[in-house]
Amino acid sequence: MLSSKFTFDYFGSPSEQQTNSGNQMYYTDPNYPDGNVGGSTPTWRKRKSDGLSAQLDNMFSFKTGPVRHKFLITLDYTHKKDSDRRLTTDTGSSFPSNDLSARYIIRDKNDNSVIYPLTLPLGPRSTGVLRWNTAAQSATQPIPQYSYYEGEQLLPWPHTDYSFWFPTYDDYSRLYVRTSNDTIGKSDDYGVFASERATFFDGRLMLLVGGRFDQLQNNFQNRASTDPAMRASAWDDHAFTYQAGLTGYATRNIILFANASSAYNPNMQVVSKRVSTVTYDDDGYPTGESDVRFLSTVLPNEEGDGYEFGTRFVLFKDRLNITASRFVINRDNKVDSYTNEFGISEYVGNGSQQSKGYEVEFNWAVTGALQVNGAYGYNDTRYTRNSLAYLVGAPTAQNAKNNYSLLFRYRFRNGALKGLSVQGGVRYYDRSLINVGSGGLITTNPYATGSYKPLLRNARMGTGVLPFPTLPEGLVILSRTCTVSRIDGAGKRVGGEEPTGAINPNTGALMVNNQLDKGFTPGVNIPSDWISYTGQPMEAGRTYYIIDGDGQTSASYIYKANIDDNRANVYNRSYAIYNIGASYTFKTGSRCAHALRFNISNLFDKFYTYGNGVRGYGREFSVGYSVDFR
Repeated sequence: MLSSKFTFDYFGSPSEQQTNSGNQMYYTDPNYPDGNVGGSTPTWRKRKSDGLSAQLDNMFSFKTGPVRHKFLITLDYTHKKDSDRRLTTDTGSSFPSNDLSARYIIRDKNDNSVIYPLTLPLGPRSTGVLRWNTAAQSATQPIPQYSYYEGEQLLPWPHTDYSFWFPTYDDYSRLYVRTSNDTIGKSDDYGVFASERATFFDGRLMLLVGGRFDQLQNNFQNRASTDPAMRASAWDDHAFTYQAGLTGYATRNIILFANASSAYNPNMQVVSKRVSTVTYDDDGYPTGESDVRFLSTVLPNEEGDGYEFGTRFVLFKDRLNITASRFVINRDNKVDSYTNEFGISEYVGNGSQQSKGYEVEFNWAVTGALQVNGAYGYNDTRYTRNSLAYLVGAPTAQNAKNNYSLLFRYRFRNGALKGLSVQGGVRYYDRSLINVGSGGLITTNPYATGSYKPLLRNARMGTGVLPFPTLPEGLVILSRTCTVSRIDGAGKRVGGEEPTGAINPNTGALMVNNQLDKGFTPGVNIPSDWISYTGQPMEAGRTYYIIDGDGQTSASYIYKANIDDNRANVYNRSYAIYNIGASYTFKTGSRCAHALRFNISNLFDKFYTYGNGVRGYGREFSVGYSVDFR
């Protein structure tokens, strides 16, 4: 028997959002006393996602002896367009500034005169140790003086809404003068899916196998880019995914199941990669670089696979269902960012993560009117591969390890309230890491800029990972002193390229020669009790070292690593959100069913943050109506 179904959908979801520093909000809740002081970046973001999809399903049902089959072939097409435009206020280079022309004098919601940009307290996404310090104003200096200093700073109490005020786009659109993002992404996905579901032993054993092929065409425009090569990109891609499952009835009340599948997530992100050409003088010595440019690179699609197995119990005449399962999910081609030797953040699609956990769910019909649903989940997600070595084995960001939910629903089946349902429930989430940062680069290369270190020790980082995993733990890596000092063809003396600031390990004093002795030279400034490492066993209590580089060329210095930049210790707090609601269903005629719904989310107006430090919504009210023609 053949049955076919065709569906066509059009979807659109425009949105406008006020944020600070992207999703970084400035919180007023005194439960977050870890705030630092920093400048805000109010942002007005306008997004729109729309498209259409068409799908044709063809189901073939037949039998081969005692085995029942359902063979499905699906053809589908999806077109999607996403636009994202962001406007920001003046920030960054002009802040702090004593120039009145670089600032705006405006009025806040309490009708007080305010100079903007201004210093604002920062919420739980605060990182680092540098803080803004505000000196007193004077008659001759109406603009407050700002300076950096190190150490902790406590916010003044009590916190008020006005302490965290910033100009919104609705009230001060003239301040939003910078376009930080203006992109349009389009994609066309042509898909074919086929699956076979076979049932054996009178329904006691079911087998499912299936596969899907997708052909994608992508187009990405970055209208804010000044580089013509980055303004438009077009590429094709394809993917194959599979699914397989087995379900068996051990008894009427005990059901065993196992599933495996793969998936992909199309990546519409186009990033830039820095490339350059090394320049040399007449004597063949490197003098710097030229032809610095940024090439557009399309990141690969995110891919994944995983499996799940578990047991479902059907008890008390089908009134109580309990499901317990174990799952493992692998994700590959995750987008990573790291800081290169030029201090620029680069993005690559080569990260991997693995999630392992358990889930327990139940559905209990206590009576014909009262129903209780509950669930508990444990999810341990960690990095298994990352461009930042210190993250391997560490927990991923924005993941709550424990969560649970409980929902009560009561439906009136008789009397004057027939058709009315009321419900109430709670959802709880563990604390979650907000951000892991992009690391800070350290290198023995004296031709590098601020990332140069004349001495590196291969010590384990907070995650237990060595920055140089191929070298022994505790080994010291020394940068060889630059020795380039000669007379060039024009009769001019040229010296080493090394930066200042190295420490003499013998005296502990700062080296001051701007041309020589910024690294280490055997027999000159390496402590006499240190031992040159050549692969021999390392004795406890002794210091072993190797020397990196030849003192002549930048390319000879090979040791560099990304280390934790201390952003991996800021968390969203755990929180519980309570929700209540009611619905009323009724019929008009024999084929028309109506439903009215009213819900209150976050009943107690709980302050919380989630994901990338985004402030959660406060108390929300929603009303809905639906009609079903049968």
